[in-house]
Amino acid sequence: MGPPFDIRLPGVSISPFSGAEKRFVEDGYVTEVDQRGAGVGQKGGAVQLVARNEGVTRSNAMLWRKMLKLQHDSLGFEIGRLNDQREEELDELMAHIVGTRTRKDDAHIKEYAQRPEIVETVLHQGLFLGSSAPASRDVYLGTLSSPGTTRKGDTEHVRKLLYGARGESVSKQLTFELRNAHVVFGADRVANGGAEINNPTANGAILTWFSQVIVAQRRVGWRSRVSRDWPTTTQGLLNERTVYGQIEGVEELSWRASDMKDPIGNLVDEVRGRSGVKDIVLRMSLEDRILAALHGSKVDTRPCGEYDFFNNGYQLLTVANWIGSLKRTGEATMTQGIARLLEMGRDWINEDRPGNHLLGQFRADTWAEIFETARNLKPRWTPLGMEPNRIPRLRRERDPGPVKLLYEWVGADTIQEVGVVRRRGRALTIRGPMLCFPTDRGQQDYWIEKSAIVRELGGFLVPSQRRR
Repeated sequence: MGPPFDIRLPGVSISPFSGAEKRFVEDGYVTEVDQRGAGVGQKGGAVQLVARNEGVTRSNAMLWRKMLKLQHDSLGFEIGRLNDQREEELDELMAHIVGTRTRKDDAHIKEYAQRPEIVETVLHQGLFLGSSAPASRDVYLGTLSSPGTTRKGDTEHVRKLLYGARGESVSKQLTFELRNAHVVFGADRVANGGAEINNPTANGAILTWFSQVIVAQRRVGWRSRVSRDWPTTTQGLLNERTVYGQIEGVEELSWRASDMKDPIGNLVDEVRGRSGVKDIVLRMSLEDRILAALHGSKVDTRPCGEYDFFNNGYQLLTVANWIGSLKRTGEATMTQGIARLLEMGRDWINEDRPGNHLLGQFRADTWAEIFETARNLKPRWTPLGMEPNRIPRLRRERDPGPVKLLYEWVGADTIQEVGVVRRRGRALTIRGPMLCFPTDRGQQDYWIEKSAIVRELGGFLVPSQRRR
């Protein structure tokens, strides 16, 4: 590649690869060929979505780490008192879910240093857990991140995406909700005739539930990255040709899918080679995708018509994203579009089953108020009378303006006052917890049962099985 030529490119990126940008800043030059496929940068639509999903996953993983640090004893985990040892034990627990262990040359717990670096994700008794030796098991692919990398990825930029202006209050609110989980999440079940739950039981269920959030987001992130790797790389090559007039090492650039190698097949073969697994599972259930969307992931859906869109339940992904943003940032706008998605998803949302992650986001009376608000946003038509042999005429009435929804996090003074607290004009204020752990009794019992599995394992790692 020739020397830099005299043009002004302030703030302009000619490469989608973050490594290329970093090396150019450091050295003043970079060989584009060496950086192809080395990772994606922060600019550009498709690239930005991939980076966003991975950043959101890492930020939520660090939130889960704080939960483990505060309430690990709720699952029977014993964490050392010395700071360095405690951090290594938290790293190990975290690695079971995020997929990679952090290697330390001077590890205090020597046993951890001998374990495999990659922790595959497997399904065990209805939970996605880690496995260092998954022979004879199906493996579920997701983005890989070590606790150390996860820590670096939890940036102020990502926290602002998730929480808006509330970022600095998250840690304090998390601590409050975990210390009072039996009331924050258990009051509604008691009011409806259910048995009261104690705080350790509630926290064990919350920690188990949020581990599944991280896995779901890792899997969504993997799918969004793999689906964009080819167009992202191709765009980088086009940028290179635009700037330099040629592409080093490439005689012809083809857009035909038949001319490209199979990126998914290569990745699957790599996992098979290192783990000797039974099979690789790429498909995600709608419920898992909803769980990821609820916590900030942007989930891809395949192109389809309106009938298939609603029949497949894809509207629930947008609703989940909308609800999660409302609960985290404290505000959301109900437009006619959102109102229609709520109306079309009403039957799904009201299904009482463990995998329905939307039902338990609000109490029944709050959901009723939300659905009524959505119904009042529907377009209204007035008949103008019938005339013989004429098509009936209708007049569309003036559309009502969107409704502003505000969401207050529950606090010490309002712990018993959740749900819809006021409606003023075209604004509706709801109060509840920051965490999206369900308030529904049946769903809570489900996660309490699953937490018993984690407690019995002594972590989020499945014991190895012998090869068959």
